[in-house]
Amino acid sequence: MTGDRSKSGPPIFEVIVSPAPREGVTVALAGEIDLVTAPQFEAALREQLAAGPVRLDLRGLSFIDSTGIRVLDAILRDVRAHGWTLLVEPTMQPAVRQVIALTGMTGALPLDSPPAAEPHP
Repeated sequence: MTGDRSKSGPPIFEVIVSPAPREGVTVALAGEIDLVTAPQFEAALREQLAAGPVRLDLRGLSFIDSTGIRVLDAILRDVRAHGWTLLVEPTMQPAVRQVIALTGMTGALPLDSPPAAEPHP
């Protein structure tokens, strides 16, 4: 799926919830988070966090604006306040990683460590 804006419609955005490899669920995002789609992102993520551990996968996200960053910031505060469990997939598209870095959010995100490589015999 691409995150390109349609000339005749709202930004393309999708939330996909699936069982996580270890526990809880993975909330995968695809497309764009902006003023139009941020409420859908926030509602879906809050619903899943209230139910159990969440792994947030931003790999399919092609764009995030300040509205999406504000949602992430508010969610991170609530994760701490409510004792929720959130891990963020560390792989992101360059444009998304850049916005997160420019806003100072990189250090605040609970990035999941990539799995350790198996030692060679």
